[in-house]
Amino acid sequence: LKGILRQLRQNWVVGIVIDQNTAAADGLLVDFFGKAARTTPVAAILARHRDIPVLPVLSRRLADGRHLCMVYPPIPMEKTQDPQADIRRHLELQSRAIEEWVRACPEQWLWLHRRWKNQFEELYKDL
Repeated sequence: LKGILRQLRQNWVVGIVIDQNTAAADGLLVDFFGKAARTTPVAAILARHRDIPVLPVLSRRLADGRHLCMVYPPIPMEKTQDPQADIRRHLELQSRAIEEWVRACPEQWLWLHRRWKNQFEELYKDL
């Protein structure tokens, strides 16, 4: 987190991959394709506490082998009197952005890890 904050203070762009499983102490459970998935709240926390915009960025492989980077509008951070609820709601919106993209182009999603390993260990016992 110190490195991220240092980069942000220098007005650099920081990328945070959120469709990765986290340790129980490091993530929040949010819905991802209908299943609870532990997800890093770092981008949502920064958006809430530092007023930093979070823009979904996705990459699409093109037929000629190049990649097209697509940057979407910022995910709105609604601030209420409940910071934890604000962070959870924002994280759910982040997950929805990825879900929508994957549903539209499932062949483009590179998924090599065990996304639900902490919540559904039985899915991975024979792998």
